[in-house]
Parts: sequence; structure tokens; C-alpha cells
Amino acid sequence: MQTLPPIRRFVPSLDAIAEVFGINVDSAVPEVCEHVYLDQAYPQLPLDGYLRMRRAVPSESPPFDDEATWALELRPDGARPLRVLAEEVDQAECIDLAGTHGHTGVSPRFGVRFERRRYIQDTLVIDVDTEVTYFAIRRSVYRIARENASRVTIRMLVPGQEEAVAEALAGLSALPYSTKCMMGYSALEQAFRIPKYNELPGYEFEAKLEADHLDIDHGGLPFPVLEVVQSDSIRMYFKGHRVNTRAGTARTIIKGTVEALPGQVLKRTEAKVPDVDPWEVGAPRMEMRRYKRKVNVLNPATMRVYTVSLHLCESSVTPRDSDASLMQVEIEYEGTMLPHMTRRMAELEATGDLDILFELAEQSIDQGQHEVGLQLLGRIPALTDDPFLRRRARALIDRVQPRAARPIASGTEAEVVADIAFLRQHLETRYAYRNTRLTKRKWLKATRRSSAS
Repeated sequence: MQTLPPIRRFVPSLDAIAEVFGINVDSAVPEVCEHVYLDQAYPQLPLDGYLRMRRAVPSESPPFDDEATWALELRPDGARPLRVLAEEVDQAECIDLAGTHGHTGVSPRFGVRFERRRYIQDTLVIDVDTEVTYFAIRRSVYRIARENASRVTIRMLVPGQEEAVAEALAGLSALPYSTKCMMGYSALEQAFRIPKYNELPGYEFEAKLEADHLDIDHGGLPFPVLEVVQSDSIRMYFKGHRVNTRAGTARTIIKGTVEALPGQVLKRTEAKVPDVDPWEVGAPRMEMRRYKRKVNVLNPATMRVYTVSLHLCESSVTPRDSDASLMQVEIEYEGTMLPHMTRRMAELEATGDLDILFELAEQSIDQGQHEVGLQLLGRIPALTDDPFLRRRARALIDRVQPRAARPIASGTEAEVVADIAFLRQHLETRYAYRNTRLTKRKWLKATRRSSAS
């Protein structure tokens, strides 16, 4: 179907979109769809591209049947359209075909299953996706996240409808769209990232680098790689703070004045307020989309984890190409890891056994690492609807008592700063990145000014 570029949004519910467009909800029979996204264990595909298997299934079909056949689809990056590489091929054939198109060593990273209802309204085709649920595909298939908001995609068959559609949506609470691909990667991160505690709470320590490309050799970094995760989010900028939204979630970030430290490292206060109502944040002064791939590396001597973040930022007022977008690399202190966590978290990801998560959480709380225990227990609602397991998590959370702030060990800040400076120097030397203090807010302001002139 050849159409104009679609309008995509997250909306509170199917009923909300039906009311705006006068849709009879019962006029469409839901089709159950499955996507399986392929990549390497350390993601290699472009941040705004994807390689996936796709099929439609009967509603009673077990998820991600090994005997199924699929269509194989590739979107090389956000600037190029989706390509169908094959139809009616099995999973093994998909893997082989991916290799012939330059993507060797890929395997299923996660799956997503959802219900789609299609409505035809004159010259509009309106697809509403609900029950969007993400699954790990490891030794078994198990849930890792579920979206609470509905997704709407509106395609216009002829020109001239864009303004009317935008006006209709303007009266509805709606949020910018994130692809199922990026939401799935985010679900993996939320479920399986190795928890850490912060030795320098309340502050952000980072270095920023100007970049012409985002291709780095993970194995060539001076510290060993612990994990690689990625996500995207919409940054909404208000006076004095910003709000990051992703699907039906939002949080507020407030940052203080920057202090320059040795090694061109930047320090400033940072406060994050989770669980903001995303439908009530209001109209921002400006907004942008940020894709991020995080390469977490470990200093084995101290168990401190640092993030080398590869950022691709896009503004709605500029074309989608490398000259108009912002590429930036950031190095940040992520936190400090408990030594026993790596192996057990790998077992959790392989099996989906939530007893491992409870074991680690209870052990952390008993040892006084309340921050780590709470991080682990906070994952339970996304991973299961079982009321017994949710009550079990709640009982453990209730055991955590407020604690006085830990004294910061002498020399900790200097050691963290030295590690960040060491990583910065390596990236500058190997990849010709350049030190910068440009913030994304300043870049966005400048981009908006230049587009208006």
C-alpha cells in the first residue's frame, strides 16, 4: 500500500482513539502479530535500524513456535525504507539470509507479540496495536515487559488530510512514538542489567566527546565489556528541567551547575524523579529524540562500572541525516557492582527463573545493599502478573528501612574522575573524537534557531 508518511503516536487506549475518529471498535477483528528482532549479543545494527522476522498467527497459537515460517525484513537505518528480504522462511533460513546481507552472527534477541485492529475511514487507514508484550527468547520463551499504552498508526491515502489528522490528535492525550524494536531493547535492559550501587550519590560525573561516527570496537576498550544495552527516548525540555518519555512512562531530570574537574571531566548535581504521569507533562518548550547504545565497562580492581554511551540525537525541525543530527559520545560513572552478580544475572537471563532475582534481592537487603535489592525487586511487575510473586516482592520491599547517607570514602571521587579521563583519552586517540562541553539542550536550541532563519 503506497501512502503518505504515517502519523504514529502512543495513546491512552483504543477507546480514546475510537472516540476521536468515530470508529466502531467492534468493526475490526484483531489480528495477532509476532516480530522477532535479530542482532548480535552486543548490538551491532545501526541505532535506528533493525532486522526482524515477522508473521501473523491465530490468537490461540503458542508464542514464537519453532516450526513457524516468517517474513524476514531489514530496515538498514532510519533514513532508508523497510525491505522485505524473504517470505515464508523458517528461523534457520532467516539467520542464513541475514548473513548474505552482511549481518553475520545474529540470533533472536527478543520477540514482541501484539493485537492489531485496522479501521478504514474514508481515505485514512488507522491501525491500533494493543496487548503489546515483549518476550525473551532464550532456553525458554518468557515475558519481560508489557506496554500499558496503545499504539496508533494513521496512514493517509491521498494528500490533504495531514492537517485534519493532526488537529484531531491535538485534542487527545498522546505521546511521541518509539518503535517496538527500541522498546524491546529497553525491556531487555530493564530486565537483565546488572544492578549497581552509587558510591557518589546525587552527582553526575561525565566527559563529552564530539563524534563524526559511532562505530567503536567493543573488544578494544581499555576496560573489559560488561554489557551492551540500547534504547531511545523523547526528551522534552521545560524551564529548569526536562522530562524523558518512553511509551507510557516518564521521569523528570533536574541538573545543577557544571563543575570542571581534572582530565576534562564534568561534575554536577542530578536528581531523577520517576513515575511522572506522562499524559500530564504538558507542552514542552522544545523536544528531541535520542537513540543511545550503552557499552558498560568494568574496572576489575574496584568493580566500578563506566558507561561509554553512543548518542544519535534528532530534532523534528531538521532532515534525518548525519549532517543534521547530533552524534555524541559520553563517558559516565554508572555505579559499583557487587562481585557475585554477573554469573547469577546471566543465569536469570538464560532461564527466566525469578527465584534467582528474589535470592539476589534478599541477599542484598540482608547485607545492607538496599539500593541493589530495591532495583531487583522493582523489576517484578514487568516480569510477571502472578499475585503471589508480587506480594512476595512487596514484603521484601517493606523490610527496607530508610538509612542515613553513607559516608563517601576518601579518594573515591578522584579515582572515578581518573578512570573517566583515562577512557576519554583512549577514545580521543583511537577514534579522533574531540572533547566538548556542548549539551543536547544547547544543540537543540541552536538547531531550532538555524532552521527558523
